[in-house]
Amino acid sequence: MPIRPNMSKSAIVKEVLDNYKKTGKIGNTRPKNKRSATKIAVAIASKNGK
Repeated sequence: MPIRPNMSKSAIVKEVLDNYKKTGKIGNTRPKNKRSATKIAVAIASKNGK
């Protein structure tokens, strides 16, 4: 599911981490572990979420 502007920050983080678990990637980036993936997801949510 794509990230929409009306999604909450927690929904965006969940969506990004779910995608990371399935593919091992966030966009074109391959985080080295789940902690790095979480940091990236929070940054994305802070920029795009409500």
